[in-house]
Amino acid sequence: MNNKDATNPHFYPEKEERLNVLSHWYAFLCSIVCFILLVMKGISDGTPIYIFSLTTFGIVLMLMFITSTLYHKSKNPVRRNKYRMLDMFAIYTMIAGSYTPYALVGLQGTKGWILFGVVWSIALLGILWKLFTVGKYNMISTFLYVGMGAICIFYTNDFIHLLPYDGLIWLIIGCISYLIGVFFYLMDQHIKYNHFVWHLFVIAGSFSHFISIFFYVLPS
Repeated sequence: MNNKDATNPHFYPEKEERLNVLSHWYAFLCSIVCFILLVMKGISDGTPIYIFSLTTFGIVLMLMFITSTLYHKSKNPVRRNKYRMLDMFAIYTMIAGSYTPYALVGLQGTKGWILFGVVWSIALLGILWKLFTVGKYNMISTFLYVGMGAICIFYTNDFIHLLPYDGLIWLIIGCISYLIGVFFYLMDQHIKYNHFVWHLFVIAGSFSHFISIFFYVLPS
């Protein structure tokens, strides 16, 4: 069963596309509130690094949801493809931006800056890769997304020690949500409404990480 419009693989059936738009539009509205809360918390509680880290996470959160909304909302094929590219760029920045508070505020020091540099370098390389391979090798981008997320495995012991139990649980819930979501993302040919379900898991993952970062990644 093909879950996309047969005339254009980047279009979804009307009902599903409506759900795709609404899910990430409302998530975008929520992300604005999250951004305001993050900035206020950073200014009131922290150092410049803390403010930078929380602000970065808030910005990439909004970018991910608004680019996705514009992509799924657009009916013009040319404009839609441009928004699709921005949507894919935003996934890279969202992953790197999610690491930023854990790296710079949680880990700190050399280890934190190395993690920060690695994830943002991969994000930049991934964006450049998409620019020069438009419409090709999409599976490689998916592997890069998953690979960026998997980097945290090498910091498991650090995260266990730097995060309170509840903060660690919310971090894990977010990672699992994204991972399950990827399964649905890859099931375009087999599962009806798969992309909408993917959106729901992205929302769950991103806001789980918001809770972990907002409440538990605190300046020392």
